[in-house]
Amino acid sequence: MVYGDKYGYALADDVVGHELTHGVTEYESNLFYYYQSGAINESFSDVWGEFVDLTNGRGYDDPGVRWLLGEDISGIGAIRNMQNPPAFSDPDKITSLYYYTGASDNGGVHTNSGVNNKTACLMTDGGTFNGQTITGLGITKVAKIYYEVQTNLLTSGSDYADLYNALYQGCLNLIGTFGISSSDCQQVRNATIAVEMNQQPVSGYNPDAPVCPVGQIPVNLFFDNMESGSGNWIFGALTGTSRWQYDSPYGSYTYSGLHSLYADDYPAATTNSYAAMNISVILPADAYLHFAHAYGFEDPNYDGGVLEYSTNGGTSWNDAGTLFDYNGYDGTVFSGYGNPLAGRSAFIGDSHGYISSRLNINSLAGQSVRFRWRMGLDSSVYDWAGGLTMCGYIPVCLAQIPFTEIRTATVMAILLIQLKHAHSLLGM
Repeated sequence: MVYGDKYGYALADDVVGHELTHGVTEYESNLFYYYQSGAINESFSDVWGEFVDLTNGRGYDDPGVRWLLGEDISGIGAIRNMQNPPAFSDPDKITSLYYYTGASDNGGVHTNSGVNNKTACLMTDGGTFNGQTITGLGITKVAKIYYEVQTNLLTSGSDYADLYNALYQGCLNLIGTFGISSSDCQQVRNATIAVEMNQQPVSGYNPDAPVCPVGQIPVNLFFDNMESGSGNWIFGALTGTSRWQYDSPYGSYTYSGLHSLYADDYPAATTNSYAAMNISVILPADAYLHFAHAYGFEDPNYDGGVLEYSTNGGTSWNDAGTLFDYNGYDGTVFSGYGNPLAGRSAFIGDSHGYISSRLNINSLAGQSVRFRWRMGLDSSVYDWAGGLTMCGYIPVCLAQIPFTEIRTATVMAILLIQLKHAHSLLGM
């Protein structure tokens, strides 16, 4: 490993710890270096690097430099302030004016790491911030919790909403060990609330759709989580070559689990390709389709993707755009440059990491239905076209005792059915 030869990066113990942690992350949660998953990746390296700095008895560790990253770099000095991220124009909460929503730096991975950096400081030292008062747990407990989260609870596409749940769940998993108690877990939750970890930086930034109506949970009738291969899917092209495949050649990037379907925008060429279910499902009344997807098409609207359905075994297809009830198409594909989807409403631009969408397909009740995801590209310029993780299932939505959802299996194209008379309350 070679880094930082211009200045004395290798003389800063927190920087060394930071870089080595990237290796741990790669072989554990494998957080994809993109938007919020990449920001969490960067922040984990900051957290472990600073823990090394604060506990190894080496370097300049006076109280005035506590939580400064890189204060021992000769010729530069500190590059981030984890206790006060805005001091370096980094966000200390999701809605901070410093939160970067653009595409540079892989979606602001070195900037938006400030949200979890602030969280780690609050969890460790405590304090009052953004209306929350937190009692600090100390380095040992916080380190144990982060290690549990990093090695057992996150996946490559996890975002800050996932980390919000995972930090709390990681603490719950460790109650009774290392002196960790339920009251400690409440402090963890208070810290994540303080930094607004479960909120959006701006409306519609990377939203998730509910799976079932409030008060109900899915019981599967049909399910494919992509972990057993792509046997339920057909890849093909109406124009050009098929760009769809099982898993991405650029590294794992999944909503949960280890596998996904991926469509590539490279090389630049007019292409109209699809991933289609190879079986049809007879839909009962009150059915839904729910799927998670991440995409980065050529900005602002030159390329895009659509969802279609067939009621005759794939002989003909209909656009499903009017059926979305959460997080549907976000624009119209440009009408020039020969894109096969020109002029159609579609998913365009950048999803900022994984989002999930839902369709109300009650209007298709009683019919035998299959779905396909289609990507249309023009002949020039390419971008990262996006991974689409899919797991298909038809669950019946039943009442169940509430629980906290953590993503642990690959998701998501989901066919859902609810029972109208299901009762009790569960927030999904």
